[in-house]
Amino acid sequence: MVNRSLYRTSNGYLGLGPASAQKRDEIWLINGALVPFVMRRHVNQEALMHVGESYMHGFMLGEMLTPEFRTRINKVHIV
Repeated sequence: MVNRSLYRTSNGYLGLGPASAQKRDEIWLINGALVPFVMRRHVNQEALMHVGESYMHGFMLGEMLTPEFRTRINKVHIV
């Protein structure tokens, strides 16, 4: 597992992501992607920087797509 790091989210989910991930990075599910991504807020707080792909237990097969979760879907700018 070169350049990979085990992490736990603030909500208690366990994952494996890029070693460069930092505290306050966010896990994003991108429409059409096969894996979640670690994203970092850009200086202006409106754009996101791609840090790397991730494995997150319980998120790989669409288990998280509850009706409540679907209300949080929106567009973002990735830089």
